[in-house]
Amino acid sequence: MARHTGINPVVIQVVVNNRFRPGLARSMSPLSQTGICAIDLAGLTVDDAVRLTARQAIAAYKHAYYNPSDVDDIVARLADERGEELDIACFFNDRRIEVRDQAAGPPPSPSQVRDALGRSTFEWGRRLDTSFERMFTHIEDVPDMMAITIAGDTHYMSPNDLEACVRGMEAVAVEAALDPAATTGIPS
Repeated sequence: MARHTGINPVVIQVVVNNRFRPGLARSMSPLSQTGICAIDLAGLTVDDAVRLTARQAIAAYKHAYYNPSDVDDIVARLADERGEELDIACFFNDRRIEVRDQAAGPPPSPSQVRDALGRSTFEWGRRLDTSFERMFTHIEDVPDMMAITIAGDTHYMSPNDLEACVRGMEAVAVEAALDPAATTGIPS
């Protein structure tokens, strides 16, 4: 997002499963909230950005148990203090069953990474006439790959912008695989 929009730090809401809270584990309903995650990517390597993002996301997961109307009040107050609208309508949902720190076996070679790009696909899903958020990204495991689904309100982001975000995520992953010291491209 920072590369595509030029806005840094990035502020995103991560979806948090709150069933780990005492008394909620046996609930028979969806139990999730979002946690606000702010990440300053300026001058970082991609590896450092991933580590920082993981720390910020874990903190957001830990504290995502609150009254949502309190957030609305805080956002309104901060927008008034700053004299500008604060847009926190960008969401990320990691739906992978098991998040792995390391893949099994040796890391792929640069040629394997380049070859895998040829198998990368993009397709438009269904179009809805209503939107629930400005942008919502889901990541999930699919056998032998990772699937990224992005949904967005085209009143705020064009279809080209939505596709560019997905392709940008892929580009960052490939750059990091080919050059672990690659930077985020966000100036300090």
